[in-house]
Parts: sequence; structure tokens; C-alpha cells
Amino acid sequence: LSVRHPESGMINYLLGDTLFKLQQPVEAIPYLEKAVAHDPHLLTAQSSLARAYVQTGDSAKAIPHLKVALPSDEDGSLHYQLARAYTANGDAQLGQQIMKEYQEIQKAKAAQMEVMEKEVPITAPTD
Repeated sequence: LSVRHPESGMINYLLGDTLFKLQQPVEAIPYLEKAVAHDPHLLTAQSSLARAYVQTGDSAKAIPHLKVALPSDEDGSLHYQLARAYTANGDAQLGQQIMKEYQEIQKAKAAQMEVMEKEVPITAPTD
């Protein structure tokens, strides 16, 4: 199944991402590759394709897609995957640099959560 119309990038992404989430990364890769080929700016497709490559043990193919998807990395997970991919491909120094960025994102998220918890205190219900 491959779709060839203006929305085919999104449809292939949805098919591929669904297969990926069903723990079928090998089956997901062709759909995700088509989605990325159709729309390289579809960062969610780039991210899913990279994660599928990582799960299938092909971290070298994952690296360019992880790099493209980094702007969409809200929780640091893509930085973490990129650090691991660089390390797996023999670039431990770059892996460590990206891991530091991941740790900074995690610290910032923790600080943000702490501020939010202070701004919205949880109180017991009153009668």
C-alpha cells in the first residue's frame, strides 16, 4: 500500500507511525521513508523514521533524521537518541556533547515543572 496524492506524505507518515507504535519498525520504515521523501519538513515523520532506524540497529541512518527533527524535541528524547546514535557510530565525543544538551533540556523541564507546581498549589477541597 502506497498512496500517491497531495496528502500522501501525511498518510504514509500515519501508516508508518502506527506500525512503529505497534512495535513493527521494519514494516514502518518504508512508509516513513516515503513520508519524508514527500515532505522533508514533516518533523514528526523524520523523528519516527529515526526512531525506527534506531530500533532496527541502524543508527547511522538515524542520525540525519534525528538532526532534522531536533527543533521539535520538547522533552529531550531526540537529543538522547542522537547522542546514543553518535556513540554507537564511534563518535563518542559528539555523543557526549549531545548528551550534555539532553541533560540541560531535562534540567530546564524539571525547573519548569517546579515553577508550575508552585504557581498552582494543590489544596484539599473545602466543604
